[in-house]
Amino acid sequence: MAPPSEFTQPLSKPFNIAVVGGGISGLTLTLALLKQRIPVTLYEAAPRFGEIGAGIAFGPNAQRAMSLISPYVYAGFERVATRNQWPSKKEVWFDFRYGESCGDRRKVGEKIYTLECEGGSTSVHRAHFLDEMVKLLPDGIANFNKRLVDFAQDDNGVVLKFQDGMETRHDALIGTDGIRSRVRMVMLGENDPAAKAVFSGKIAYRGLIPMDKAVELLGEEYAKNSQMYFGLHGHVLTFCIEKGKTMNGMQCFLLSVILMHPADCSKSGRVPQPRKLGFAAVGRSCANGEDVQGLRRLGRLGQEHPQPDGND
Repeated sequence: MAPPSEFTQPLSKPFNIAVVGGGISGLTLTLALLKQRIPVTLYEAAPRFGEIGAGIAFGPNAQRAMSLISPYVYAGFERVATRNQWPSKKEVWFDFRYGESCGDRRKVGEKIYTLECEGGSTSVHRAHFLDEMVKLLPDGIANFNKRLVDFAQDDNGVVLKFQDGMETRHDALIGTDGIRSRVRMVMLGENDPAAKAVFSGKIAYRGLIPMDKAVELLGEEYAKNSQMYFGLHGHVLTFCIEKGKTMNGMQCFLLSVILMHPADCSKSGRVPQPRKLGFAAVGRSCANGEDVQGLRRLGRLGQEHPQPDGND
């Protein structure tokens, strides 16, 4: 199917833009520029378009932005978007719950608060959404295997230098090349503190779990609607993707706490372990307070195919 005409109309603006980075942001920006008839070239270091990671959530502001960029962008988003599966949860962003008993003062899974927003929780699989954006892009706009190594600005614009020796000139450069951005590093200088990402001390692991397995272990309400569970120095969040066929789960914990001496971690001297902070914090016990083994089985399911969080 050919791209919509609004992305293939003659490019009439008297300047041209280079976009470096072919992820969701870079593709969406490129489509927005094409719609405004601005000449643009997209440079991507990989040999083809592709995303790592699993689910990603978009709030109402992001969805409105997509609609303003193009109805075709928003339509592509809607084709792969997944919301809470219960009609009664359609405006819920997350149900926040206790992920541990807090010294037997709370029941695991007890609700703390329900936060609502327009449209509720809306998520996509990163790769599937990127595929929808790729369908809209005309041929000849993207250049692959182009890893930026340097650029230089002068009175006539900016010259981009790539790893394969190629050099190109454009009127402006926009970097959408992610957390390890080469554009940012060259612009600020390699010794600038803001040039490189800094480890925050927090680690996240993702897992994609077939919905039938998630329902078996968690119960339908917890598996099919967005949840966030809080525990000591960590949390777990879950939501649906792939139109409810899969549950995306992410476990987060503070590595700095794991490495501390037990006596420094809390009054009780407990040190949270990654396995205890993961999907083992939630399971069928959230529904009936009984099946502790179900928690651990869910954790193992999520660890069978962990998804790297390099883009987050």
